[in-house]
Amino acid sequence: MTQKSQLICLNCRAPRPERGISCRVCGSTDSTQVVEIGIAEEKDIALPIGMFAISGSADDSYLRIQRQTHGGTHSDTRLSNGTVMLSVSGSSDVGRRGEPAALKTFLAVLRDQGLRPNILDSSDNRGEDAVIEIANSRYTVQFVTVPSDPTFWRDAARGLAETAAGIESALGWIREAILAKFHATSPKERPRTVLVLDVHHAGVLASKHISDTYLSRYPDPHDEFNFVAAWLIGPVVSSSTQIGSASWRQ
Repeated sequence: MTQKSQLICLNCRAPRPERGISCRVCGSTDSTQVVEIGIAEEKDIALPIGMFAISGSADDSYLRIQRQTHGGTHSDTRLSNGTVMLSVSGSSDVGRRGEPAALKTFLAVLRDQGLRPNILDSSDNRGEDAVIEIANSRYTVQFVTVPSDPTFWRDAARGLAETAAGIESALGWIREAILAKFHATSPKERPRTVLVLDVHHAGVLASKHISDTYLSRYPDPHDEFNFVAAWLIGPVVSSSTQIGSASWRQ
């Protein structure tokens, strides 16, 4: 990924010269790397991610992801001590309006895996959010925003939405979204359907810790529901995680 970045203090947002040195403004030792507003290039796809800040590690139980998009939506999400905390202001690119960005990131994720997806024409009348082709096989991509609670996103659109949930409840958000798409997709279409759980404003849900915990509680979505694959897609490739396995027809 090509990006312009700097270290800032996660507590007061002041610039930091390097990691491991206390902030000269507030004394905090916590730091984060920020991708400045602009364009990040991931595997030949230009991703207009806006500002993206991450601290902690997606492999650990602590993670904080902050994002501000060009449309003005700001999100601050944390995973700490078994609790998921979400704070979102604005909703200019949530739901259907966020699907183009989620698709670009998803295509970048597939390219990062060595696949070569092409975008085909799709039809809302056929229930297709997007259609891609890989190795001459056609797949339908279905998007669902997580969390799916319309009240949360309505509050965000009006000003600010905040929620906190334990890991089990957060896993329930993911499970609910998968089940909704399972029931809305015919048995004939499921083996050709890729499920994209859009968490670009709930980025900590795409951590490996969350994915691994989901798989310790529930079966692999590919095995249980016969989807091609299920992905938690954040704002960039590095903040996206596949839940379980996948089966791309060759």
